[in-house]
Amino acid sequence: MVLDGALPSPNILGPEKSNSEASSVYEEHSEEIASVFRTMGHDITSASLDKIYKIARPWTMGDHWALQEKIQVDESKNKELMKHFERMGMVGSIMPTGDTYNHLIVLGGTALGNDRRTQFAKGLLDKEAIKLADGGDMWFWAGQRPRLDRETPALINTKARYLEQYQEDRWLQRQSGLLESAGEWGRPLATETELARLSLMGAFGPMQMRYARLQVGLQKLIEGVPVRAVPYRSFEILDPGTKIGVTILDAAAVRRPQGVPRHTTSSSATEWIKYAQPNSGARVLVINNNPHIQRGNADIQIAFNAVGRSDLQLESAGPAALETTPAQVYLGEIARMIYNAKSA
Repeated sequence: MVLDGALPSPNILGPEKSNSEASSVYEEHSEEIASVFRTMGHDITSASLDKIYKIARPWTMGDHWALQEKIQVDESKNKELMKHFERMGMVGSIMPTGDTYNHLIVLGGTALGNDRRTQFAKGLLDKEAIKLADGGDMWFWAGQRPRLDRETPALINTKARYLEQYQEDRWLQRQSGLLESAGEWGRPLATETELARLSLMGAFGPMQMRYARLQVGLQKLIEGVPVRAVPYRSFEILDPGTKIGVTILDAAAVRRPQGVPRHTTSSSATEWIKYAQPNSGARVLVINNNPHIQRGNADIQIAFNAVGRSDLQLESAGPAALETTPAQVYLGEIARMIYNAKSA
C-alpha cells in the first residue's frame, strides 16, 4: 500500500480541441440531427440551441439502462431513426486511427459493456493493431456505481466459471464468500469497480495487485454512498504473454441532476488526470462502445480542457452498438451532444 494525498470515424474529436470545438460533433451531424427531430415530430429549422435542447432534454432522463424512465418511441419510427443514427456513425464499430498510444483506457459501464470493451481492447493488442509507447500504461475507469439487479444472473454464472478455472485466485474466493443480503455496497461484485476486475480477468486471465493508493484528505460525503478508501489499484497480469499491467480507477460518486449519485465519464476523466499525470501531448485512446463513443469522447475532451489539459491527443474507438439497443438510448446520446454544443 502506498499512502498519498471498424473504420476510423471522421467525427471523433482529434487532439487539442477547445470547448467550442467540442461542439463540432453536433455541427458535423446537424442535418441528420434535424431529420431525427422531424421524425420525432419537431421542426428545429430556425430554433436556437437552447430551444433545441429544451425539446431534447426529456430524452436524457434516467440512466442508459433505465428505459422505463425514458421517453417512449413509437415502433413505427424506429426504422427511420436507425438510418439517421447509422449515418451519424453511432451504430457500427470504430477503429483507432493510430498505432501507438501512451495511455489505453477502457471506459467502465454495465457488466456487458465492460466485457465488450475489454475484449475489444485485448483484440487490438493481440492483433498488434495498436501498441503502447515506452512507459505507456492501461487503465480501466470504473467507480462507485452499485451493481444493477439485472446484471446479477449472468455474473453469478461468470463468477462460478472463473472460480473453477482460477481456483487459487484469492479475490474471487473472497467475493464468493460474500452474501447477497449484505446490501448493494457489500454483496459480491457489488460495484462497477469489482465488475471491471471480473471483466479484465475474463479477457486477460488472473491478476495480482502490486500497488494501491489510499485516499487522503476529506471526500465529499454523499448520503447512502460509502467513503472511498482506495482511489485506484494497479495490477500485474500474470499471463506471461501479456507484457502490460492495468490500473483500475475507483472513481468517486458525484451528485447528478439526471439520476442517483454515481461517478460519470467527466468525473472519471478529471480524477484520471490527477492520478495519472500524463505527459504533455500524450496520446490517449479510450475504448467505449456505440452508440456512446462520440458523446463520451466529447465529455472527456471537455473535462480535460477544464483542468488545463487540452494538449492531450484524445481519440475514442470501440465495438458496434448491439442490435437490441433501443432508439431511446440513441436519442439520449444526441440530447447530450446538443447539451455539449449549447454549453461550449
